[in-house]
Amino acid sequence: MSKSAKQVDLSASHSGASAQGGRLLVSVEHASATIKTIFSNLNKGLSDEVIENNVNASVRVDLKKLAQVLNFNQQLVDQASLFFNDNLALILHVTLIKGNMTFYIPVIQSANQFEDV
Repeated sequence: MSKSAKQVDLSASHSGASAQGGRLLVSVEHASATIKTIFSNLNKGLSDEVIENNVNASVRVDLKKLAQVLNFNQQLVDQASLFFNDNLALILHVTLIKGNMTFYIPVIQSANQFEDV
């Protein structure tokens, strides 16, 4: 019996020259398959600051921990924001109908320790 994948790579990018918004690539690799999902046309975040340069961030996190956060109590989410800290955590801030929650998912490897996908 084969073991399931244990980690997930998340890479975010935003081109300052692009009017299309940002992009998030989620990648899970296993010996028998690789799954990649791309989310595009994402807004740049909570700031009104204009991004003039290309911005890239990548983290590798434990797949089970990320899944636990994403399935947390099946809450209805009004808005979600994902923040990258290359050497510390993947931070997920969600606005719920009755309040806010922030989750910190520890980084297994920082961006400079694995190849871009």
